[in-house]
Amino acid sequence: MKQSFDEKLDRANYHLKELREELRRWRKDRPYVITDELDAKSGDNIVYAKMRGSTPPIVLTLTGDCLYNLRSSLDHLVHALAVQNLKRSLTDAESINTAFPIFKHRAGFEKRGLGRIRYLAPRAQTVIERLQPYHAKHPASHPLWLLEKLNNIDKHRRLLVTLFTTVGASTHMPDGARQESFRWGRTSVLTQRKTIVARYRCVTLDGSRRVKMEVHPGFEIIFGDAPARGEYVIVVFDALVDIIGQSIIPRLRVFL
Repeated sequence: MKQSFDEKLDRANYHLKELREELRRWRKDRPYVITDELDAKSGDNIVYAKMRGSTPPIVLTLTGDCLYNLRSSLDHLVHALAVQNLKRSLTDAESINTAFPIFKHRAGFEKRGLGRIRYLAPRAQTVIERLQPYHAKHPASHPLWLLEKLNNIDKHRRLLVTLFTTVGASTHMPDGARQESFRWGRTSVLTQRKTIVARYRCVTLDGSRRVKMEVHPGFEIIFGDAPARGEYVIVVFDALVDIIGQSIIPRLRVFL
């Protein structure tokens, strides 16, 4: 029989599936404009890109829904562990103070996190302590820390900022041409202003004249809020689903 934390994780996966589909539709609609212009100063062709609008609200709300249900699955798990250990239902006061702690500093966990799992069996508490981001080499980029911070922003302040970024490109040269140079722009994040995606120089085989080649950048959506700024949205969610579904829940389910 599924527990409530399983249902919450299932719901997160459902919203993630929806998010993937909305992103597919968004890309298909080509929400950006690509132009190729000759720079008279450098002699290079410059490929520009700019957004035709902002991120669709459905993408932002689905991102928040995924975060909420992932975070909620962890809290439901801890609540179930507390009930199992105490062999009774928790009072309202006990429930309010019971949650899955997520800390990037040991001192914070010891000062505030331990209290959130005080009703759990000692061995379950030990497992949760070992799962804390501060054990990682880079705690600030640990998936659980990203979940904690991003969920708080979406839940208490505003919708998260998401951006389009370039992820490589496919190119095609016309027959009878050769590429002399190609380099990426300094920034890969698209806005509603023209952004340099790439510079190139393509000429006929004998070098007598310039020709344009086709440049088709690939795009992915990234987070615009710290501490996940620049992280791919889908990659972060896949990592969270994996760590919660394949590591955290199995390691703690044994105490139920």
